[in-house]
Amino acid sequence: MTGIPLSIPGSARLIGVMADPVAQVRTPQLLSEAFAEASVEALCLPMHVPAGNLGAALDAARSIRNISGFVLTIPHKEQGVAFCDAVSERVTLSGSVNAVRVQPDGSLLGETFDGRGFVGGLKQAGYAIAGKRVLLVGAGGAAASIAAELLTEGISELHLLNRTPERAERLAARLAPAFPDRRIGLAGAEAAPVDLVVNATSVGLRGDDPMPLTADRLAGADMVAEALVPPQQTALGRAAQEAGIAYLDGRAMLQGQLGLLRDFFSA
Repeated sequence: MTGIPLSIPGSARLIGVMADPVAQVRTPQLLSEAFAEASVEALCLPMHVPAGNLGAALDAARSIRNISGFVLTIPHKEQGVAFCDAVSERVTLSGSVNAVRVQPDGSLLGETFDGRGFVGGLKQAGYAIAGKRVLLVGAGGAAASIAAELLTEGISELHLLNRTPERAERLAARLAPAFPDRRIGLAGAEAAPVDLVVNATSVGLRGDDPMPLTADRLAGADMVAEALVPPQQTALGRAAQEAGIAYLDGRAMLQGQLGLLRDFFSA
């Protein structure tokens, strides 16, 4: 086990990653490294904030002058919107926030970078998004941000698959008015032809997790991508590789938003 470097100046800005649980997150190390590479005096720290305490935790930060803000992850992305004083158009569209900046006057500005990070990872891998038919597994905060960004990038169809259909229906209803020329709705009981399969759930974080969907739904796809950063290869990743389908795990999405997060908190 390696120790944590202690050369932290008193002038350093602090960014917290709020999650419940938090031990699995990799953002603190990677974002701290991104600040260091840009010669920005800032440090990103993990913060274990239970779901019921998010509002109190964010409110306390308003009076701490060396806190630049927070990255929000499971389970705070949807709940966090209500605690922001102002949000971006992307947050309004998706109903999800994964970054909160403490403004000089103590107000909280909410933004989401999950979708842009995910799309950036696909583009970095050389994947063309426009016109694609997408099956998105999940309907939580990350899924909502990813769905909105994929639609903005020009996908033709969005099929939502979630263990609670009502959440998927609400997400479809939120997005459909903004993209009236696209096919947006719940995935049917039978597998439909798609190009891109996205797992935006937490299924896969544990080594014994099953696939978040049945294997027949991968038929015909040319890319499988996950939003999670697993400690080992997921069952979905193995199935994609066995089927000869290109695959990206959540590291591509995380790398895609590191620069965006760094710039947001440095503003």
